[in-house]
Amino acid sequence: MNPYSLRRVFVVQGFLVAVIFMLCSLASGNAFASSPVGLRCSGRVAPMDLEDAPRFSWQVTHKAQTAYELRVYDTLPSNANTETPYWVSGKVYSAQQLDIAYSGPLLSSASRYYWQVRTWDENDQPSLWSKTAAFGTGPGANWSHSEPIWVPSLATAWRDYDLTAELEINSVAAGIRFRAPDINNGYMWQFRGADNQLVPHLLVNGSYTVLDRVDLPQNTLAIGRRVSIRISLNGTSIRTFIDGTLVHTLEHDAFAGGGIGVRNGRTESFSLFAVSVINSVDQILFQRDFSNDDSGFSCATSEVGSLNVPLSAHCLNSGASTDWAFLRKEFSLPDKTVVDATVYATAASPEAARQYVYKLYLNGEFVGLGPTQPVADESRYDGFDVTKLLVSGQLNALAVQAYTTTTQAFQAELWVSYSDGSQTVLGTGPDWKSLSGESSFPAAGSIGTNYYAAPKENLDARHFPSDFNSPGFDDSQWLLAQPKAELVALKAAPMAKVKQHYPAPQRIVEKAPGHYFIDFGRTWVGGVRYRIAAGVAGNEVTLRFGEVTSAPNTVRYELNTGNVYQDTFTLRTGEQTLETWGMRVFRYAEIIGAPEAITSENLQALALVYPFDVAAAQFSASDPNLEQVWQLSKNTIEALNLNFYTDSWTRERRNYEADAYLQLRASASLSSDLTLGAYAFDYFQNHRTWPTEWPLYVILAVHEIWQQSGSTSQMQRLYSSMKNALPDQWFASGTGLIQKNVGSDGCNSQTDCDIVDWPSSQRDAYVFSEHNTVINALAYRAYSNFAEMAAALGDNSDAEFYSARATQLRAAINETFYSPAFGYFDDGMFSSGALTGHAAVHASAFPLAFGIPEPEQATPLANYLASRGMVCSVYCAPFLIGGLYQAGAAESALSLLTSTGTASWLNMIALGAGATAEAWDPSMKNNLSYSHPWAASPAFLIPTGLFGVRPLQAGFAEFQVKPQPATLEHAAIKLPTVRGDIAVEFEKLSSDVYEYVINVPGNSLAHVSVPVSDNSVDSIYLNGAAQPVEPASGFAHLPVLNAGCHVVSEAWTDIDEHCPTSSSSSSSSSSSSSSSSSSSSSSSSSSSSASSSSSSSSSSSSSASSSSSSSSSSSSSSSSSSSSSSTSSSGGGISCTFEYQYASSWPGGFVANVQIKNTGNRAVSSWAVNISHAGGTRVVQSWNAVFSGSNPYQASAMLWNATIQPGAATQFGYLASNTGELNEPLLQGTCW
Repeated sequence: MNPYSLRRVFVVQGFLVAVIFMLCSLASGNAFASSPVGLRCSGRVAPMDLEDAPRFSWQVTHKAQTAYELRVYDTLPSNANTETPYWVSGKVYSAQQLDIAYSGPLLSSASRYYWQVRTWDENDQPSLWSKTAAFGTGPGANWSHSEPIWVPSLATAWRDYDLTAELEINSVAAGIRFRAPDINNGYMWQFRGADNQLVPHLLVNGSYTVLDRVDLPQNTLAIGRRVSIRISLNGTSIRTFIDGTLVHTLEHDAFAGGGIGVRNGRTESFSLFAVSVINSVDQILFQRDFSNDDSGFSCATSEVGSLNVPLSAHCLNSGASTDWAFLRKEFSLPDKTVVDATVYATAASPEAARQYVYKLYLNGEFVGLGPTQPVADESRYDGFDVTKLLVSGQLNALAVQAYTTTTQAFQAELWVSYSDGSQTVLGTGPDWKSLSGESSFPAAGSIGTNYYAAPKENLDARHFPSDFNSPGFDDSQWLLAQPKAELVALKAAPMAKVKQHYPAPQRIVEKAPGHYFIDFGRTWVGGVRYRIAAGVAGNEVTLRFGEVTSAPNTVRYELNTGNVYQDTFTLRTGEQTLETWGMRVFRYAEIIGAPEAITSENLQALALVYPFDVAAAQFSASDPNLEQVWQLSKNTIEALNLNFYTDSWTRERRNYEADAYLQLRASASLSSDLTLGAYAFDYFQNHRTWPTEWPLYVILAVHEIWQQSGSTSQMQRLYSSMKNALPDQWFASGTGLIQKNVGSDGCNSQTDCDIVDWPSSQRDAYVFSEHNTVINALAYRAYSNFAEMAAALGDNSDAEFYSARATQLRAAINETFYSPAFGYFDDGMFSSGALTGHAAVHASAFPLAFGIPEPEQATPLANYLASRGMVCSVYCAPFLIGGLYQAGAAESALSLLTSTGTASWLNMIALGAGATAEAWDPSMKNNLSYSHPWAASPAFLIPTGLFGVRPLQAGFAEFQVKPQPATLEHAAIKLPTVRGDIAVEFEKLSSDVYEYVINVPGNSLAHVSVPVSDNSVDSIYLNGAAQPVEPASGFAHLPVLNAGCHVVSEAWTDIDEHCPTSSSSSSSSSSSSSSSSSSSSSSSSSSSSASSSSSSSSSSSSSASSSSSSSSSSSSSSSSSSSSSSTSSSGGGISCTFEYQYASSWPGGFVANVQIKNTGNRAVSSWAVNISHAGGTRVVQSWNAVFSGSNPYQASAMLWNATIQPGAATQFGYLASNTGELNEPLLQGTCW
């Protein structure tokens, strides 16, 4: 093998290749791990809010599963082998490992359960029981232990109070508002200095009525004279005092409550020197002395010690708005062991800002956010495991920061279970405390567009209730929360829960004193966490965010999309940590007015990330441009999924079917968690969008989810709506084609307008017609996929009907639109029967991608498309490139993936984008966003095209591997699936001979075809043994391969170089009978463990641009032997732990991992570890660290994983040979 290429792979992408090495060694013979791993319940890791019966999935750690047994406990078992389960399945003879339905006794609501599984292998030998996994049930549609709450309006909360003020009339009169429920209603007392009168007014719907006119004692009021006034409100009684003397009493009941304000006519002005509002229980509702610029009245200007209320001024006090809300509840728990605790939370309404409504905290720690957008009119809730956050026998605090402009309601229940079997339930209600957030976040406009309004966050730290989410906070001046109307039809959000992470900046530039430019190296959604050591009250810091730059080291904060990402933080005195609450989409930030130097220690991104295992999918190649394109796509999915699929979180925040389909496919190639994607397509039951083609993508997506997961549940749920989405109303039996007489003229933004491509400038001059080739091609795929799903669900009638329709449509498309003379498809046919005479790339790309052409048509079509290049959009690109790969035109496909032209992913990178864009270039779309997941298609094009990995049976029971290296010298991929990792690597041995290493996860079968140098090749080496083959169309088709590591090449290679224990393997391929028995599975699962035969964890990725604070872990280990040791290094607030573990071992070798975790309160800038083994140990390869020395070895940080934020961790590993016994090494680590 090429030594340079191998060295590059191990150093740059060493984790991937080492995992392949490790998997291969474990997957041979009997070296599999001894118990199932990757346990999932209803597609998720430890879900806490299940409403339907759980469905269990796991990854098998031997070649084939012949039986399984499940057991479920209603308490956490201390010894599962001796305690009585709640339910046991008994030994079930089945190869199924996915989507196994629970069939035990009824499960209680809002309860925690635990489960284990064991399996029997192909020799009927049982595995050990898996590690225990948890799941929880939700409280159901109606919550009896809580009620919705929000901060009360001033009309409700401010009823009986004393308004006290010092004022001086500058011209004519001073108008004081009180009991004002809003700007157009309430009372206004006019204190007239011009004629020494008090004139009470009633304001109703903007119209004033004089209630009285009081002549005051001489010199009571006068121009330029400062007086003290007090208006005392008690029920219907309104008493007015001036300088301590009662001057007026009035009984009036028009308004019982509301805020205060100032109001002047066109000739009136006055100054206020102090104002306070204190209620009947001595709570200070409002207080200002105008010693700073925080006046509390937006229509007036403050100077030191006074507020100037100018002519015609009219406004109410800050705090009248209830859009921002702080809610909290302190509570004590009994002094006994907490076994489990779950908080369920929901809110209304996420629609106005098209984002979450609340962020929930427990004892100062972020718990989660929500809710997601509902499918219909239900209210979605989330369940969060908070067991580790509670403190027994002490004070705890549950707190919320929330924002919405409509409905305004938050509801939560905390369920706590103890070791003695007792339980505590705490719910939201009128005993919670609340505070309006208007003073903390004064109204400053929207960061949104004409599609939605989301608030700018001009955070005023002087009023922000710091530490409100922690126990011991003084909320004595907060108001009791106001109960709100019932939230109907509560339903759990069936996906994982968004986390907050804090990635460090990759580059910081000081442009001028206090003015900094920050590059985070990639795009995130959220904002920043900013720590200031010594703030000065009233000083302002401006924050700008952007997806790209407008000039060197300058953020384009006025986005092309219309968003303006500029916020202001007004500081308080002293130390403070300020955080963005809402969502900005950004790679870059700019800070103006920073009081201290910006560093990676005091500023991090606050990234909102849907759980994403950065180590689950890995890729390396000899072409660094291809690596960059894949990494950009991976970063895009990690950053932009959140808790709901959208086209982009900038302009629209709306879900479109085609966008979601491409996002789903990319996500499914990077993570085996498909639950968020599945929910995205549930949403379209009630929210179809306008293009003709888009609803058909729901059918394609549900089919894709079934193929990826093996689960039929969504197919069953959406069967009727998918059937209704089929284009039967346009099927013309005479031609066998889809014929649309309306909406087929290129119209936009109207229901059932044909779109073909978007933006419209990227249609390659497509000629629209009644018989549109693209519409017909997509209809064919929809009919074909629907027929397959109907068959899987047992609806043979529908399966036969729609399969026949698909066959008829395919034949008609080829007969009508294909031109043998030119080797392309025409754009379509007019109703007259005449072809359009035009051949846009779309007309050939979509049929080729969907498998419509006859075999002899594929090569001419590929040649035509290759000659045209990328003359379509990012939406069309995956169909164009995917079609080229299907036609065997791998070199043309690879050329488009790595192009540096304007229409390319590398152009996006050149533009400075940290995620994929909506279009190739700003020249193609003037309102371009650089955060569109629909352009992240290389994430699936590379595994499905370059490596040819595709499921052949649902849930990867059987799958294809058909690599097409083209001009690449080397490439390797690790692809997470519900059954475990599929790993494929190829390396060029000579000018036309490659070596392939393939890992097949447990209980799976692989159908492998590899390119051959010549069709005359009659044998291929499979695992070191010659295998007869009969190549066809340039590929040799191997026998079906079972689980394990396999090496394939035309030239003999040493299998032990890749699969060290291969000699113990009894077989490397399976017969047709074993293929049949192993593939009868139906499943729904997701997984993030490293493979079917191992587990790994990582909090670092393979390059600086891909670094993420997301972390991954697995609940089980497959090491055949393990040991761990730890040491720590501390100093100056820095402290680390170093944990060592053998991941796997075999006679003569092992793989080990070392995790470095920052346990201090400052960021670690670098680290090093000395490892000393007993004699006879030699490190062969390493990854994620630079190794030097020779036993003892020193492992040093690489550039991209040197920095570790507090609480975060990174990991490196190595492969070593050894003689003698495997003993613990001496480990000494330092960090600084």
